[in-house]
Amino acid sequence: MLNAILKKIVGTKNDRELKRLSILLNEVNRFETEMMSLSDTQLKEKTPYFKQKLAGGLT
Repeated sequence: MLNAILKKIVGTKNDRELKRLSILLNEVNRFETEMMSLSDTQLKEKTPYFKQKLAGGLT
């Protein structure tokens, strides 16, 4: 019974994972929209920025 109450309050492991992934998906979609609005030249100009982020460990 306590287990059922906890699941209703905090959700199941899958519910929590879906929420986490949903937040991540929203970030990816926002980034995609931003990148799609750039021209090819503007996107090429961002290459050093992306390389710096990768070198810093950001993926």
